[in-house]
Parts: sequence; structure tokens; C-alpha cells
Amino acid sequence: MNAPSSKTPAGRGPGKDSPTLASLLPGESGRIVAVDFERAPGLARLMEIGFIPGQVVEMIKQAPFGDPIEVRVMNSDLVLRKKEADAVLLEAVT
Repeated sequence: MNAPSSKTPAGRGPGKDSPTLASLLPGESGRIVAVDFERAPGLARLMEIGFIPGQVVEMIKQAPFGDPIEVRVMNSDLVLRKKEADAVLLEAVT
């Protein structure tokens, strides 16, 4: 029996084509839709520190070669590796 997947069917939420936190430029924001554990296994800690669906996250700055990045979520500034940020799926903030 196959393990359940965290992916959602096409057109019904986040998927491989969803923008990610890693794709934001400094000063841009997005609303967290999901954390995709298939992209970066072992990142349950992201949800523990505030990366939960519905929260707005802002890209603050990137290191010169793009890794790591500094982001703001729930009034906290945090530093993530780009691989971790690529697992945070976003939608546009309206």
C-alpha cells in the first residue's frame, strides 16, 4: 500500500508549480499555503517556528550567492537555506 501524498490534485491548491518562498525577491511577500515535506524532508520544525498556512511571510534579504535567505514571519526574522525556503509554497497576498 502506498503512503498518503501531501500533494493536492491539479487546480485544487498547492502543487509543483506553486510559487515558493525561495522565488521571492527582497521586499516581496506571500501567504503560506503549505510546507511540502517531499521537497525537503525533515522540515516539520518550520511549522513549529511559524511557517503555517495562512501566515504572511516576507523576503528580507539574500546572501550574495542567494543562500541563505532572511525572512520575516509572525514578527520574527529568521534565516533559512534556499532548499528549506523552496519547500514553503505561497500564494499572492491580496
